[in-house]
Amino acid sequence: MDHILNMISESQLPWLIAGLFALLVLLIAVPVFSYLRKTREKRTKEKLMKTHTQAVAHDVVVSDGLDGFLFVDYVMQVGSKIYVINELSKAGYVFGGEKIDEWTNVENNKTAKFNNPLSYVKMVAQSLNHEMNTDIFEAYVLFGQSSDFAKGVPEGVLQLDSLASLLSAHQSSPEGLQVASLVWGKLMVYTKMAKAASAH
Repeated sequence: MDHILNMISESQLPWLIAGLFALLVLLIAVPVFSYLRKTREKRTKEKLMKTHTQAVAHDVVVSDGLDGFLFVDYVMQVGSKIYVINELSKAGYVFGGEKIDEWTNVENNKTAKFNNPLSYVKMVAQSLNHEMNTDIFEAYVLFGQSSDFAKGVPEGVLQLDSLASLLSAHQSSPEGLQVASLVWGKLMVYTKMAKAASAH
């Protein structure tokens, strides 16, 4: 160590210190910026939900109609509709379609396959429509802003901008709103019972 220090002249020392300081700042800044970007998306999403929905429930459990349970990230009442939404984080390019069983994610020249996320959330919405004897449940998957759908966004897939459009554009009659509110009340009782049962 002393040998290395002896090789560094007094004129080189300030540049060395500046370089080490810049490296330290960079090492700190990269994860901080990544964290801020993720929390900004979260804050924007939560603000949209608070502004444009009548009610929101997070981490919802419902029965699959047999002996199992289905889990979703959000259900929310928006006027006369109730949206069932799962979140999915896939950075990079995403290729898929509503009727394609296996989707593809390409990030940093690495390719990964994953099951069509719409299939699961549609199954939850279908189960709830059947259980509640209604047709007001609709299914969506919310991807983060780091997902790039280079060949087009499949129907039923949302990102923050399309989530904002979906929530703000919906209009309903007073009768439709009343019906959805009654279904929401039943849903909360139903999901509470399912969550308690799934814990055993």
